[in-house]
Amino acid sequence: GWVKAGEHDLARAYLDDLVSSPWITARQRARAFYLRGHGYAEAGLHVSARHDYRRAVEFHPNHSASLMALAHLHDGGLGVPRNPFRAFRLALKAARGGHAAACLFVGVSYQDGRGTETDRARARYWLRQAAVEHGVVEAFAAYGRSFRAGFADEPDVEQARHWYEKAAAAGDEGARLAIAFMLRDGELGQADARAAAERFRVLADAGNAVAQSALAHILLGDVGIEANHAQAFALYSAAAQAGERSAYAGLAFLYRHGLGTPADAAQEEHWLRRAADAGHADSQYRLGRLLHARGDGDEGVVAEALRWLASAADGGVVEAAHVAAWIYATTRHDALRDPHRALALAESAVSRRRDADTLDTLAAAQAAQGDFEGAVATQRLALALAAADAELLAHLEAYQGGRAWVE
Repeated sequence: GWVKAGEHDLARAYLDDLVSSPWITARQRARAFYLRGHGYAEAGLHVSARHDYRRAVEFHPNHSASLMALAHLHDGGLGVPRNPFRAFRLALKAARGGHAAACLFVGVSYQDGRGTETDRARARYWLRQAAVEHGVVEAFAAYGRSFRAGFADEPDVEQARHWYEKAAAAGDEGARLAIAFMLRDGELGQADARAAAERFRVLADAGNAVAQSALAHILLGDVGIEANHAQAFALYSAAAQAGERSAYAGLAFLYRHGLGTPADAAQEEHWLRRAADAGHADSQYRLGRLLHARGDGDEGVVAEALRWLASAADGGVVEAAHVAAWIYATTRHDALRDPHRALALAESAVSRRRDADTLDTLAAAQAAQGDFEGAVATQRLALALAAADAELLAHLEAYQGGRAWVE
């Protein structure tokens, strides 16, 4: 009773005697150690909690509550080095013993590839155990997600929506957001920005920052929605104030174009940097372009631009790979020129978008490496796609003369 009432100090005082009592069974001793460990964990004494959970497992190797408690410690690095693989193994054993929360943990782990290989079928199985067999409300949304594209070999959007609706009815804001995004993106049929906006607005009015940012994006002028830049600016600002990273790029866009607020280059750069620091690849690309345009004569600024462009390229932005490759191949700053990296980035860009611009950059990278024969052949391919482009012809003439192109 003391444990349930949160009186952990009183509970531990009682359990100190109980765990050493000669009059209890091994299973009772395991439960006593578990309860005392739980008290330690609630008090933030994770090392002591781990000790008691392990003692519980010594007396009852399949004590699922202790196994799951140990999994949480290893997953969060609480009192032990963080080890998601160890956490998964412990949780799997607990799940096999019928522990409801462990079923959810294992299902999500298989779904996200955390501590184990991604396995959609096993994820679905364990999430069903949690949601259907045990009725774990927190599992409803994850089980719903297991029916969506990207998480299911054969998506079933009606099942996804059904479980998201159950989760939403139980108060899960994440599930309500998921339904709104599915409506917005056409996952439930034809994209319906208006229906999505209605759902986002309810959550946004309640202070949900993700919904505020998503609604702001729709209000930039989505299909079937009248643009309202002033409202979009207010929503992005509120979401950014709450730390929602997706709003940073939105604010940078509005400041760049003077929509809903006066154009402000300093504010644009500020929010681009916030978004780039948060890992937003498109913002990293835009910040890189902005810095390069501003600092062409400043080696330090160009170096920073290249770092952001390379990061955006790693994030899958094709244009970032293309631009970074061009700079690495043609910059007049000797310390920054890197023909090998230029070639790798240019080949990556061409593999994903083969056009005159990316071929032109590939030719520049080949020339920077001294492969003028390859550069001439590639440049001719570029010209075949761009007719008699004067700039591309000038590049070809340089390569034919055995000269790399330098800006």
